[in-house]
Amino acid sequence: MPSIYHRNMPEATYGTAGYFNSTYQESWLEDELAQRVIKSVDKSTAPGSGPVGSKALGLIASIFPESNMQ
Repeated sequence: MPSIYHRNMPEATYGTAGYFNSTYQESWLEDELAQRVIKSVDKSTAPGSGPVGSKALGLIASIFPESNMQ
């Protein structure tokens, strides 16, 4: 569970959007649990590879392909 602390912490992650954008892996969506969670949260479909399908947002593609991951 994420926590919020109002002080400087060297071990903390700042800029969560940047953190998640640079650690995301498309293979995460191949997990059955991840697919069920995505469907239960906003009724989107995660086919395991390729973009997530959302009625509200259309197709949601990853920003960073896994081939660019280190």
